Amino acid sequence: MNRRVLTLLLAGLGLAGLLVGCGGTSGEGNADTAREAAWIPGLEGVKSGEIEAAISMHGPGAGGQLYMRVLGMFLGAGEGKLPRVDTAAEATGGWKGKKVDFYTALITGPHRAAITSEGKVYEMTPGTFDPIGSSFERALGDGTPADPYACLEAAAGIDIGRIAGRTIERAPSATVGDEIKGVRVTTELKPSTLGAAFRELGEDPGCGAQLRMAGSLWGELGKIAEAFETGMKEAEVKTLVDKSGLLRELWVKALLDSKGKGKTEAEFVYRVSKVNEIEELPPCTGEKPIEAFFRELGFNPLQAIEAGEPGLVGLLKGIYARSLA
Repeated sequence: MNRRVLTLLLAGLGLAGLLVGCGGTSGEGNADTAREAAWIPGLEGVKSGEIEAAISMHGPGAGGQLYMRVLGMFLGAGEGKLPRVDTAAEATGGWKGKKVDFYTALITGPHRAAITSEGKVYEMTPGTFDPIGSSFERALGDGTPADPYACLEAAAGIDIGRIAGRTIERAPSATVGDEIKGVRVTTELKPSTLGAAFRELGEDPGCGAQLRMAGSLWGELGKIAEAFETGMKEAEVKTLVDKSGLLRELWVKALLDSKGKGKTEAEFVYRVSKVNEIEELPPCTGEKPIEAFFRELGFNPLQAIEAGEPGLVGLLKGIYARSLA
């Protein structure tokens, strides 16, 4: 997959991921509350904040060091429409003999967006942005392949007790980043069920359709899940939950056997901070129109949405239809 296609994919999924992190339910008073609370756990009342997700891999030999991070702020969650976001994704290092050096960013605002790729900033004006936003909004929470929440809802349905092992430690934490008290829990991670949990995502009607649309990316994720299931030697999970029930930090560390080639260390971190502290985001302006980016790509990844394929699955279809053909 070339860099520009990856840029657009991460921009779209970064937006969807922040939508997932933002939530949008009140947690009160309707028949869907239980379902909504299950797939947006503990985020009721969070209107703005910062979310960070990072993964690092340290494998045997040269070229086996990889670091990837998505960092984003959101504003205006829970208002019945798409929140504004300011997010960036970066990757550095090398893996399987290939150098990795990547950065992209996405800022959205009322009726506009700006995407950064290879040092250039492209602006998406209302005529292009509004149909995408409307398509995503119509699909929010319906569980279909168009729904950007589909995979989170499916993940919430997985029995965590089948994955987590015995509790190693449970202790109160004095502070959580921004001076909020919380509880820290450390547990073992059971590798035998990770693959099964991953396959459950693929069997979900909405999430599975999105994952399969990603083609080779879905295959690579499957290989990663299999590597964890068959090669994990030890693993540990730490969670940090504040007094309101919001998951502020998730930390996972695992040691894998690389089929006799040595050990690979993997670490994943997820954090939520600056809750309801963010009041403004940068403006969505660019040097060039988004159409110039599409010309460099050689195709219009929004074509599927424009043709009536809604929401996230439409965006994925547009990205992958020609790039991986």
